[in-house]
Amino acid sequence: MRINRVALFGFIIALSGGLLSFCWNVIFNFVLSKTIRLTPGSSLTKQWKDPEVPLYTDIYLFNWTNPEQLYDENFVPNVVELGPYSFRDVFSRVNVKWNKNKTVSFRRRRFWYFDPTRSARPLSDNITLINPVALSAAHVSRFNNYLLQLSVSGALKVTGQKLWITGTAGEVLFDGYDDPLVKIASKLVKNEGVTYDKFGFFYMKNGSSVTEGYFNVNTGEDDFTKIGIMRYWNYMNRTDFYQADCGMINGSDGSFYPPGNPKEKPIEMYTVDFCRTLKFHYVDDREVEGIPSYRYVGTKMLLDSGELDPENWCFCGGECLPPGVLNISSCARGAPVFISYPHFLHADPYYLKQVRGLDPSEEKHQFHIIVEPTTGFPLEVTGRFQFNFMLQPNENIGMYSKVPRVLFPVLWCEEIARITPEFASGLKLLLAVPTIGLCLSLALVVIGLILLAVAFMRIKRNRRDQNGQQMYSMVNTKPLEDQRRHPLT
Repeated sequence: MRINRVALFGFIIALSGGLLSFCWNVIFNFVLSKTIRLTPGSSLTKQWKDPEVPLYTDIYLFNWTNPEQLYDENFVPNVVELGPYSFRDVFSRVNVKWNKNKTVSFRRRRFWYFDPTRSARPLSDNITLINPVALSAAHVSRFNNYLLQLSVSGALKVTGQKLWITGTAGEVLFDGYDDPLVKIASKLVKNEGVTYDKFGFFYMKNGSSVTEGYFNVNTGEDDFTKIGIMRYWNYMNRTDFYQADCGMINGSDGSFYPPGNPKEKPIEMYTVDFCRTLKFHYVDDREVEGIPSYRYVGTKMLLDSGELDPENWCFCGGECLPPGVLNISSCARGAPVFISYPHFLHADPYYLKQVRGLDPSEEKHQFHIIVEPTTGFPLEVTGRFQFNFMLQPNENIGMYSKVPRVLFPVLWCEEIARITPEFASGLKLLLAVPTIGLCLSLALVVIGLILLAVAFMRIKRNRRDQNGQQMYSMVNTKPLEDQRRHPLT
């Protein structure tokens, strides 16, 4: 009876292991659906709100070395790249609000701390740049009536504006420098209550939670493949910065990408710096901290305004240029800002002919994102973009009446993030669930088969013993019968 129980127990264990071996994908997806979602108090939410992944921002400035030749015939600006000026970037999500429609709303706050150990140059470097304040004022007024343009021209003259400015790297980046035109404009125009009394490319952004706007993204509770996907930015699902579908707010906010995304399908990220969605394409497999991943890069198509792909026509922003440079002036409060990859990588050769001192390289200047495909977690991000200012003549603005049309590279940024070994260990454990489960299933099958084998061996041995006893009994009972038959022998 006991042997039959062992056999039954072994059969149940082996059957359970066999069935489990076919169910681990379902179990794993269930684990993912419970793990990859944003809910109040969860460990993932804690990491999401205050990421522990080290983030650095390296900034390179282009020092304009021949501004006095601006009015020369066949003028070509010469620039010298200085940098990197490296900053440790401390990032957090604040004012978090959980909504009933399975979304979460928040603001982003960032602090930049100068890191002299990573920087190649001090912030005391003197930098000469095209004057962004005066140039922006002229650009914003270019389609206004003649009298208004004359008033802008007069304001530029009265405030002592020049075609170029020289300041320290610290001033033109985060500290800001005094400019009377900025103080006048700050009284007339405010951005979400922020008053700009100085100018700097990142002035007033350090420590601010309002400059990047208000985000609303999916939590992934209904469908974990949609975690982190943008729903609204500044309470709208589209912007007026671009026409048609180009103004739609799509893609990730950069924290997660769709789990299980096929490598052939591009990943999308919405960036507030450009007020648009960026699309990245798969190029190859990579490994980060021992985790197999997919690498996506920014291609030529990302900065196309309709010449390569007719569907990108609406990214022109009123001024279509050859491929490789995109007009984001509508997103930059009207300033003539155009983005490209650093050193005009992947751009039309037209741009490199306009400037001396650039040397594009895929290794140094390509934008890439490495994503673990099963979970959609970004493992490594190297974001690289260059900011350029368009100088062009305007006969109604005195100081710009005789200038050439040139696209000036001003600076490029490199944002670098890579997961820590500790985070990688936890992710490896999560990804190992199917393998661990399959091993457990096989172990159960083996244990069940061993128990069955032991039970059958015992049954066989018991039968053999019983047969032996019967033979023994037959042999030993025969003489006794004979004695009974022949008592005198």
